[in-house]
Amino acid sequence: MISHNPILYSIGDLSKELEIAGSIAISKFTGTRVLNIACEEDPNVVLELFVKRNDIGKICGDPAMLRPSGDSWLGAIGAWKIPFILLIPPLTSGNIPGIAAAYVSLCKDLRVPLVGLIQLGGIWNSLDRKLDGLPWCGLMPDEVLRADFQINKISSLSLQQMEESMFNIRKRISLLIEKK
Repeated sequence: MISHNPILYSIGDLSKELEIAGSIAISKFTGTRVLNIACEEDPNVVLELFVKRNDIGKICGDPAMLRPSGDSWLGAIGAWKIPFILLIPPLTSGNIPGIAAAYVSLCKDLRVPLVGLIQLGGIWNSLDRKLDGLPWCGLMPDEVLRADFQINKISSLSLQQMEESMFNIRKRISLLIEKK
């Protein structure tokens, strides 16, 4: 059975502050807590406990790296059928780094139930996002990332963009659950 709670992983060139802000913002919008998951831990032990909790997970480390046992965190996430969300900031040019497409491909190869990608900040170009063929859930606006997680500090446009992204995440997780 597929889990209802996703695991997040930040890819691309981003600061620790942005990575944390993105995870916390999603947790605030879902009413859950963030559970930091270290890649040094045994994935099967941690994931067995994770699926019993009502938290979202945030991978710390490289989930694609092979472990001494010959498996990877990403492979274990696929085996446990835990929804996976990639968080990625755009480059200063507004383009999305190629690592996004590489991770999407790797998730397909390892049968990871990829919910999609969330763009962390920058300008949302819906035409470019459609043309790149990646499974985008939406944008987490800069304002949401800087608002100290207080709803009254966020404009209605940014709230609408974030709520749309969260709706897409919930819808895709529901579809993944129905599929299994």
